[in-house]
Amino acid sequence: MAQLKCLPGNQLVEIFPDQTMLEALLSAHIDHTHACGGNAQCSTCRVMIVEGVENCSAPTGAERSLAKRLNFPVHVRLACQTKVTGDVSIWRMVIDSDDIDVVDSQVNTNLTETQQFVSALFISVRGVSDFDEQNFPYDVVYIMSRYFFSLHKILSEYGAEISYAGNTTMAIFGMRTTDQVVARSMWAGWQILQLVEGLNVRLEQLNYAPFQVSLGIHCGNALILPAEQNKRVAFGEVIDRANRIEAGNRKVNSKFLISEPIAQGMAGVAVLGNSHTFISTAKNQEYQVYEVIDMVGQPPMKIDREMMEVSFSAKILNFMKRLTGGK
Repeated sequence: MAQLKCLPGNQLVEIFPDQTMLEALLSAHIDHTHACGGNAQCSTCRVMIVEGVENCSAPTGAERSLAKRLNFPVHVRLACQTKVTGDVSIWRMVIDSDDIDVVDSQVNTNLTETQQFVSALFISVRGVSDFDEQNFPYDVVYIMSRYFFSLHKILSEYGAEISYAGNTTMAIFGMRTTDQVVARSMWAGWQILQLVEGLNVRLEQLNYAPFQVSLGIHCGNALILPAEQNKRVAFGEVIDRANRIEAGNRKVNSKFLISEPIAQGMAGVAVLGNSHTFISTAKNQEYQVYEVIDMVGQPPMKIDREMMEVSFSAKILNFMKRLTGGK
């Protein structure tokens, strides 16, 4: 008779050769989650094999099917399908209701953690601290609202997943479409710079100092994680590096910095200015960044055009209906 060591909790459970892990856990009065009743349909009984993977039975056909669908690594197994021939240590992965929500999202959307090539664009707004925060003139509110509206439209049309934190916007390219990922991030960034130039003309007419945006882009493989409402988030060094590159604009007094992999991928399209050497605080390694001073050629085809193109007259009509309460 073998033993299962269950983490967290360091519980020891005896398991017979003809028992599955789930059956042994339930016999030991450990309330192990198994929403589908132990039929390899929900994956809520998943466990991580910490030690003794060589003592685990081969996956059944049902387990292989679900594991392939959810991209499980070899050391994540279904307790309802796995038997053992020797001692095994496991980590119970689905313990509380929040865990069940995560699993439910994964099963319903086929989303689980995976590596994916992305291009990360960070955009920060600078130079708005002198705006009167107590008595914003209508025109300033309008201009800044138009900036965020147009920013969202540009990023969406180029296929980015967008998130906001204060005056910083993060756009991840490569999760909605894998076509021309780097080019999409670059042209989106360049058009955002042109957007700000146009908005600053109006600010100057109002006797306000122009505001600025600074941008940073880096690309590489990121860990893609499922999040709420069927969305995904990117995580990893590539995201942190893009964030630091954007922040580096303040050090070198620039507006648009890109990493060396981005520069190589956009050779002949991005017109580059000065280069700078930054140091990674995490790895204590030097890396090059380049200033972008122009873009040449044709941008990639935008996506979701039919959804986003609404005639100007239709927009005015909808606005007037809302203004008058639908009359």
